[in-house]
Amino acid sequence: MKPRPEQLFIFGVNNDPDPSANSDQLQSSISSNTTAEIVAYIYSSGNINLSATYTTQNEKIRPTLRGAVTAKNLRLDSETNLAGDGACLTPPEDNYILEIEPETAFSLTCDYLPVTFRVKKEDGTLADTYSGSVSVTTNITESGKASWFPIDSDTPYKDVSEKASVNIVNGIGQLRLKSHDYIGNIVVTGQLDNSPSTYIVKGNYTFVPLKFGFEPSPVKVIVGKPTAVKIKALACENDEATVATGYSGNKRLSISSAFLQPSTKGNGDLELKALSSDWQNQQETFSFLNGVAEFSLRYPDAGIVDLKLADPKCSISNGCDILPSDTLPKSFADWTQLEGSVEVHARPWTFAVCPKNKDGEYVKADGTSSSGEGFVAAGDKFDVDVKPIVWRSAGSETADINSLYSNSIDLCESVITPNFFKAGAPAARVELSIPSDHSITPMNGKPGELQGITVKEHTETLTYADLSWSEVGSVRLQADAKAPYLDMTINQGYRHLGRFYPKYLEIQPNSFVYPDGHGVGGNSFAYLSQPFNANVLINAKNALGEQVENYNGFVSDFQAEVSLMAYKYPSLNSLNDRFSYHHITRSTDQSFKGRWNSDIEQVWLLERKSVTKTPLTTVVDGPWNDSNSRWGGYISSYHDPIFIRNTTTDVTDDVDSKQVAHFETTPNLHYGRMVLSDAISMFDKPVTIPLKIEHWNGTEFVTHGDDSGSKYNSNYFCKVALHPTDAENESILTANKIDNVTFGKSDKIEAHPNLSKPDDYKKQQTRFWLRIANDAPVDIGCSQDNKEYQPWLTYNWRELGDEDPSAVVTFGVYRGNDRIVYRGEKGLN
Repeated sequence: MKPRPEQLFIFGVNNDPDPSANSDQLQSSISSNTTAEIVAYIYSSGNINLSATYTTQNEKIRPTLRGAVTAKNLRLDSETNLAGDGACLTPPEDNYILEIEPETAFSLTCDYLPVTFRVKKEDGTLADTYSGSVSVTTNITESGKASWFPIDSDTPYKDVSEKASVNIVNGIGQLRLKSHDYIGNIVVTGQLDNSPSTYIVKGNYTFVPLKFGFEPSPVKVIVGKPTAVKIKALACENDEATVATGYSGNKRLSISSAFLQPSTKGNGDLELKALSSDWQNQQETFSFLNGVAEFSLRYPDAGIVDLKLADPKCSISNGCDILPSDTLPKSFADWTQLEGSVEVHARPWTFAVCPKNKDGEYVKADGTSSSGEGFVAAGDKFDVDVKPIVWRSAGSETADINSLYSNSIDLCESVITPNFFKAGAPAARVELSIPSDHSITPMNGKPGELQGITVKEHTETLTYADLSWSEVGSVRLQADAKAPYLDMTINQGYRHLGRFYPKYLEIQPNSFVYPDGHGVGGNSFAYLSQPFNANVLINAKNALGEQVENYNGFVSDFQAEVSLMAYKYPSLNSLNDRFSYHHITRSTDQSFKGRWNSDIEQVWLLERKSVTKTPLTTVVDGPWNDSNSRWGGYISSYHDPIFIRNTTTDVTDDVDSKQVAHFETTPNLHYGRMVLSDAISMFDKPVTIPLKIEHWNGTEFVTHGDDSGSKYNSNYFCKVALHPTDAENESILTANKIDNVTFGKSDKIEAHPNLSKPDDYKKQQTRFWLRIANDAPVDIGCSQDNKEYQPWLTYNWRELGDEDPSAVVTFGVYRGNDRIVYRGEKGLN
């Protein structure tokens, strides 16, 4: 097929500078660099250079543009070929189709026979904007035998021996043909004037003094469906057509048919049934009363066929009770027998919509968002055959027909109408579509877009290959003729097609919200066993990479489930025995079902590595970051085949036999502990207890200078009196020292001797625990249940399990300069 410019549009969006007045150079964002024909429409807000030039081998480059170009500045030269082409410059010629109706007919010599010319488009629809004329000639060369009459006048317009012209208005033109007592055939030929179409139509009309007439005429039928028809014996009386009432009784008539559109037999012959119990196609007996009889007709294929009934016993030689009793006119010598014909126009009942699997086998494909089997992934290719089919008993004449007719009947197994596909058959185009006003599943789902070639000519095999639907769920896929078929509407055929499911789930770039004060920017962190927030987004997508919206409406069992995984990298050893997560809305909710394409805020936690659970005792590891760990999601359950990936790669990690798509951002997690340092003071003076937060850097514990968020509260403490060991020990922590550390440190925690008799010297030694763990330290008899809860900063200080930090404070280590020295006093040489 010759390429057309309207098949390619090239747009330039750069605002190139105008050329300098002193230079022939043109800076262009669009230019040609080879000898080639460009067939396109080109539009640029900048410059375009189609100038010929030379290569380094001194070869001439001669570009050719066939189409049209619009630009801010355009450079051409004498070697550039520019040919205007395309629909906007040279609109394609209209290939009209001319039809004549009827194609064959018997007419009484006293009657007017209407002859209609219709101009149609290639798709079979009426060219209702066409106006022109049709040249009409006949096989009659002798004048006076018959004439053309206008449709609304009894004054002759032309003798049939002369060339006539029929005005076509809005695609239709008519004349009437009348014999002047001429008995015989008149062949009418018509051709459009001033049109590129060479289409010629012919009508064959027999004028007789007596004939059979039919009601209706033409007979419009559904293929295979019996239709009631009246037959009348007609004669001319006083130059008018009247029913010959004398024609009565049982008459055995011969049956013959001629295939007009197409000219092939197809599924079989026309069949009639009057008095017989079986269908007949050669002869049948009719019961006439006062010139009228009734019968049933059926035709097993589509198109136009001419039915002729004849009474061979009603002729000049055999006589007939409706012949004139006096001397017959001389013209009767050309009359052979009482006969008549009528065109039968037959349309398919409906279109069966027949989806196929990858092996080309027909499948029901009736899955929905809550039942049945999956069909294909959204965006993946699938094929559908559309079959024009024969009427099924009790089938509706007007309603849309579901191809899955019942639980036991699929119309894809029905008899088709092969003549529908023939080149000489009535023109038709068949379209597949998905309506936006019909329900799909899930309810109120998005209708999506049907992609692929969805319109085919009747002469093509109606296999719609490589279709795809952009959404998920089930949808009404319907087949329609684009225009009436022989002025009849073919019942729309449809099927609820599904289930379409996502091609894959895509983990989007994630982010973390660490606890306040835990670093800035890239230094932000959380401690092992400390909850932190993660923002997670998983999109359901089709095979084209487009987001699908209907997946959230699937019933839960028909949605895939994604579970999260933490693991070491590159060893791919799982950390999931330590990893826990849940949606922030509810601590028991981990499911992503019904939340696709939506941001989800979760709480994540990676526990510290434990060596015993009771008492809980942990050991250092980490720190964990993108250098040694990955976090991701895997499909833990599914109903339809689906895979998971992230936005950069579809390669997954195999962790514990699970295919994990990793998040693009990895959390920064540290093993931490809160440390209190021992302190000494004069017997009656308060003393600061240094506090710091340390983290394991992979080699040793160091002060965590990025931590300005960990908290302390001096109101919550435990103590063990070391000296004296009873109530005589009055020391306490100074109350209401509540704050955060700054760059990992604080000097605000203070111990106080709390002497009841400030002037009396007393030495005191006490171990203080700052409460941060869930349980108080063991074996010290502490009843303080309140705490500044930060179990991620506990440590196995005493080999008794992870516990609160503690420090020993000694009051009265020295008395000033009174020369009394205590054994073991610190700081003495």
